[in-house]
Amino acid sequence: MIDDIEVPWPSDGSGGSTSIDFEMQRDTIYACHFKTPATMNAGQGHVSVVEFNGQPSAHDGCLSTTRGELNSPIPGQSMSFAGDVAPSVAFLGADPGAGAGPNKRKMGVLLPNTDYYFNIQLQNPPDSGVFNRKLTFQKPRKGQ
Repeated sequence: MIDDIEVPWPSDGSGGSTSIDFEMQRDTIYACHFKTPATMNAGQGHVSVVEFNGQPSAHDGCLSTTRGELNSPIPGQSMSFAGDVAPSVAFLGADPGAGAGPNKRKMGVLLPNTDYYFNIQLQNPPDSGVFNRKLTFQKPRKGQ
Protein backbone atom coordinates (compact mmCIF):
# COMPACT_ATOMS: atom_id res chain seq x y z
CA MET A 1 0.00 0.00 0.00
CA ILE A 2 1.18 3.53 -0.78
CA ASP A 3 0.03 6.52 1.27
CA ASP A 4 0.57 10.00 -0.21
CA ILE A 5 1.79 12.98 1.79
CA GLU A 6 1.84 16.35 0.04
CA VAL A 7 4.83 18.53 1.00
CA PRO A 8 4.27 22.16 -0.02
CA TRP A 9 7.23 24.07 -1.45
CA PRO A 10 8.27 26.42 1.39
CA SER A 11 7.71 30.13 1.03
CA ASP A 12 10.53 32.59 1.58
CA GLY A 13 8.74 33.91 4.65
CA SER A 14 8.83 30.45 6.28
CA GLY A 15 12.62 30.47 6.45
CA GLY A 16 12.56 28.07 3.53
CA SER A 17 11.40 25.01 5.44
CA THR A 18 8.24 22.97 5.91
CA SER A 19 7.49 20.42 8.65
CA ILE A 20 4.76 17.78 8.60
CA ASP A 21 3.79 15.38 11.40
CA PHE A 22 2.38 11.99 10.41
CA GLU A 23 1.93 8.46 11.74
CA MET A 24 3.50 5.53 9.91
CA GLN A 25 1.86 2.11 9.68
CA ARG A 26 3.34 -1.32 9.02
CA ASP A 27 3.55 -2.48 5.39
CA THR A 28 2.91 1.00 3.98
CA ILE A 29 5.17 3.10 1.77
CA TYR A 30 4.82 6.83 2.32
CA ALA A 31 5.32 8.88 -0.84
CA CYS A 32 6.13 12.38 0.42
CA HIS A 33 5.61 14.44 -2.74
CA PHE A 34 6.93 17.90 -3.60
CA LYS A 35 7.23 19.74 -6.90
CA THR A 36 10.07 22.10 -7.65
CA PRO A 37 9.25 25.55 -9.02
CA ALA A 38 10.41 26.92 -12.39
CA THR A 39 13.31 28.70 -10.63
CA MET A 40 15.07 27.99 -7.37
CA ASN A 41 18.34 28.66 -5.60
CA ALA A 42 21.34 26.58 -6.58
CA GLY A 43 22.29 25.99 -2.93
CA GLN A 44 21.84 22.97 -0.71
CA GLY A 45 18.59 21.68 0.78
CA HIS A 46 17.47 18.49 2.50
CA VAL A 47 14.54 16.31 3.46
CA SER A 48 14.55 14.23 6.64
CA VAL A 49 12.31 12.19 8.91
CA VAL A 50 12.74 11.72 12.67
CA GLU A 51 10.78 9.94 15.40
CA PHE A 52 8.29 12.29 17.07
CA ASN A 53 6.55 11.16 20.28
CA GLY A 54 6.59 7.56 19.13
CA GLN A 55 8.65 4.44 18.87
CA PRO A 56 12.00 4.68 17.03
CA SER A 57 12.36 2.25 14.15
CA ALA A 58 14.58 1.76 11.12
CA HIS A 59 13.45 2.98 7.68
CA ASP A 60 14.17 2.14 4.04
CA GLY A 61 13.67 4.52 1.14
CA CYS A 62 15.03 7.07 -1.28
CA LEU A 63 14.52 10.39 -3.04
CA SER A 64 13.04 9.52 -6.41
CA THR A 65 10.99 10.85 -9.32
CA THR A 66 8.81 7.72 -9.03
CA ARG A 67 5.98 7.54 -6.47
CA GLY A 68 6.40 4.67 -3.99
CA GLU A 69 9.73 3.43 -5.39
CA LEU A 70 12.18 2.47 -2.64
CA ASN A 71 15.10 1.36 -4.82
CA SER A 72 15.36 3.87 -7.69
CA PRO A 73 16.83 7.08 -6.31
CA ILE A 74 17.73 10.13 -8.36
CA PRO A 75 21.42 10.17 -9.40
CA GLY A 76 23.77 11.33 -6.68
CA GLN A 77 25.58 10.12 -3.60
CA SER A 78 23.47 9.05 -0.59
CA MET A 79 20.06 9.52 -2.26
CA SER A 80 18.81 6.25 -0.71
CA PHE A 81 18.90 4.74 2.76
CA ALA A 82 18.43 1.34 4.41
CA GLY A 83 18.01 0.78 8.12
CA ASP A 84 18.30 4.45 9.12
CA VAL A 85 16.44 5.51 12.27
CA ALA A 86 16.55 9.19 11.22
CA PRO A 87 16.98 9.22 7.43
CA SER A 88 18.04 12.42 5.71
CA VAL A 89 18.85 13.20 2.08
CA ALA A 90 20.73 16.36 1.04
CA PHE A 91 20.51 17.77 -2.47
CA LEU A 92 21.29 20.82 -4.59
CA GLY A 93 18.86 23.02 -6.47
CA ALA A 94 19.48 23.61 -10.16
CA ASP A 95 19.46 27.20 -11.32
CA PRO A 96 18.26 26.93 -14.93
CA GLY A 97 20.59 29.74 -15.99
CA ALA A 98 23.68 28.60 -14.14
CA GLY A 99 23.30 24.86 -13.58
CA ALA A 100 23.82 23.35 -10.14
CA GLY A 101 27.12 25.08 -9.44
CA PRO A 102 29.99 23.27 -7.68
CA ASN A 103 29.02 19.71 -6.76
CA LYS A 104 32.19 18.27 -5.23
CA ARG A 105 30.20 15.92 -2.99
CA LYS A 106 28.31 14.48 -5.99
CA MET A 107 24.94 15.32 -4.43
CA GLY A 108 21.65 14.78 -6.19
CA VAL A 109 20.40 17.81 -8.11
CA LEU A 110 16.74 18.87 -8.14
CA LEU A 111 15.58 20.04 -11.56
CA PRO A 112 12.99 22.80 -12.13
CA ASN A 113 9.30 21.91 -12.64
CA THR A 114 9.83 18.31 -11.55
CA ASP A 115 7.84 16.03 -9.22
CA TYR A 116 9.92 14.34 -6.50
CA TYR A 117 9.02 11.74 -3.88
CA PHE A 118 10.79 11.10 -0.60
CA ASN A 119 9.62 7.48 -0.40
CA ILE A 120 9.94 5.91 3.03
CA GLN A 121 8.84 2.68 4.74
CA LEU A 122 9.33 1.18 8.21
CA GLN A 123 11.88 -1.64 8.21
CA ASN A 124 10.78 -4.67 10.26
CA PRO A 125 8.72 -2.73 12.84
CA PRO A 126 7.30 -4.45 15.93
CA ASP A 127 3.74 -5.77 15.65
CA SER A 128 2.45 -2.93 17.79
CA GLY A 129 3.44 0.58 18.71
CA VAL A 130 2.96 4.15 17.61
CA PHE A 131 5.26 5.34 14.84
CA ASN A 132 4.80 9.12 14.82
CA ARG A 133 7.22 10.96 12.57
CA LYS A 134 8.16 14.53 11.69
CA LEU A 135 9.21 15.24 8.12
CA THR A 136 11.28 18.39 7.53
CA PHE A 137 11.87 19.75 4.06
CA GLN A 138 14.41 22.55 3.54
CA LYS A 139 14.40 24.03 0.05
CA PRO A 140 17.77 24.83 -1.56
CA ARG A 141 19.31 28.03 -0.17
CA LYS A 142 22.04 30.24 -1.55
CA GLY A 143 25.36 29.98 0.22
CA GLN A 144 24.72 26.45 1.51
